[in-house]
Amino acid sequence: MTDKNSIRDAADAVRGVIESEPVRAAIMPAAQHVGRALGSVAEAVEVSLTPLQVYIWGWKRIRRWIQDSVIDKLEGIPPERIVIPAANVAGPVIEAMRFTADQPELREMYANLLATSMDRETASAAHPAFVEFVKQMTPDEARILTAVGMSVTFWKKVVGCGIDGTRVGPFLVGDPQPDLTVPELTGTAIDNLERMGLFTLSEAELGLPDPSIKAEDVRSAIASLKVLPGNSPAVYVNIISLTDLGNMFYQACVCRDSPE
Repeated sequence: MTDKNSIRDAADAVRGVIESEPVRAAIMPAAQHVGRALGSVAEAVEVSLTPLQVYIWGWKRIRRWIQDSVIDKLEGIPPERIVIPAANVAGPVIEAMRFTADQPELREMYANLLATSMDRETASAAHPAFVEFVKQMTPDEARILTAVGMSVTFWKKVVGCGIDGTRVGPFLVGDPQPDLTVPELTGTAIDNLERMGLFTLSEAELGLPDPSIKAEDVRSAIASLKVLPGNSPAVYVNIISLTDLGNMFYQACVCRDSPE
């Protein structure tokens, strides 16, 4: 049996999980009702909801995308390592993917998690809770977690404070910088990732000049704060690190570092 055939057999196993009654019961009613008239609900509301059909994937599209993605992600894995995924991972992943049509970062996390659960050597890292973590992330938060996970240096959350109480930040300082859609919510994003137990922040207080803060926009914003003559702004720095849980999530959902 070729590797490709084995992987397709594994993808067929995923389809079997997808087509099981519990999963179909969760997916099909919602798919059937998207865009449907809501009885006595005002026509204006119905018209406003109709475009959601574009963003909520239907059953056939989910199945096609998952099969293609799983085959690609498991390419090169020895056939004997491919196993049927746990239903309490595969089922929630598939159900959650209905809402990721316009969020490729989250969709890729789900696909990586499913592929992780289908490799015998990594399946134990595919924790069922990871589906809920992805559900509670924005695409920007996924980008921040990916950047922190792939970096070989420390990332920092930086806030500057002037003598009058004026604050600038928080800024995310590290390299390479993720391309954030809503950078003004960086602090909220970091807080959410910490809330889920994926990030840990260690505090320190430094004053400028701080050679570790190299981003010119950050340094300029901090330098603009009011201070007493001869003093520098207070700079509060949090070192951002992945927790053990965060590292496990990163390996399972972002960087499938599968053992040979």
